[in-house]
Amino acid sequence: MKTIVVLLLTLTSTILVAQKSVTWVGGTPGNETSWDEPKNWSDYHIPNEFSNVYIPDVSTSTFPNPTIHSGIIELNSLQVEPSAKLTIEKKAKLIVYGNTDGFYANNFDIKGSFIVLDEIRDMEIDIKIALSKN
Repeated sequence: MKTIVVLLLTLTSTILVAQKSVTWVGGTPGNETSWDEPKNWSDYHIPNEFSNVYIPDVSTSTFPNPTIHSGIIELNSLQVEPSAKLTIEKKAKLIVYGNTDGFYANNFDIKGSFIVLDEIRDMEIDIKIALSKN
């Protein structure tokens, strides 16, 4: 019984530690808007499926908004400030598995795919289609 309790506590701790919060900072010379540039993130790591991503309003700063140029990006959660913008290019796909916040039509320039998987309601939402219907 002690072994099971220790195992469960270890797994729970690992899951909690695995999720991390990261903020877009942008502005790396030569890759100012590139999502795939580690220096454009507060922790110097490109976000992954365990990341809780925050895109701040950079309109009053010299920092640019992020652009996902290509590939499949998976995130745990995404928060976009009302005046911030995220661009998803044609060859890119963004998938968010958890919480999402800040979804307004003016926040996104979606040429590729943006999918939110809502496991609680057991549904998949294509944000590009949802925003274009408003």
